[in-house]
Amino acid sequence: TWAHQVADDLARTGARQGAPRRTDEPLTAYGRRLGRVLPGHAGEIEEVTLLVERAVYGGIEPSAEQIGAALATSRRLRGLRRRRAQAPPGQPAERASASSKDAPAASRGR
Repeated sequence: TWAHQVADDLARTGARQGAPRRTDEPLTAYGRRLGRVLPGHAGEIEEVTLLVERAVYGGIEPSAEQIGAALATSRRLRGLRRRRAQAPPGQPAERASASSKDAPAASRGR
């Protein structure tokens, strides 16, 4: 169903951003957590998760336009670029230099 597709898209988005959905996590709670990972998209994530919840648990079927918008939003979010891993405070992020073909850890003798 469209609701499952939206939930799957959000889970894929979160996994790509380093925030996979826990098996016991309700979609709206996951949406809030994902919104903290992607603060620029928090409002639209909340909107689609609430729409799914109202449809699945409340029996309030959204309009075709709302479903189309939710699917378009979840697909667009799924296509976001992966978030870079954050280095712990006080440590520089590992990056390969342009002059080296070696991976960052390999260039330090690890």
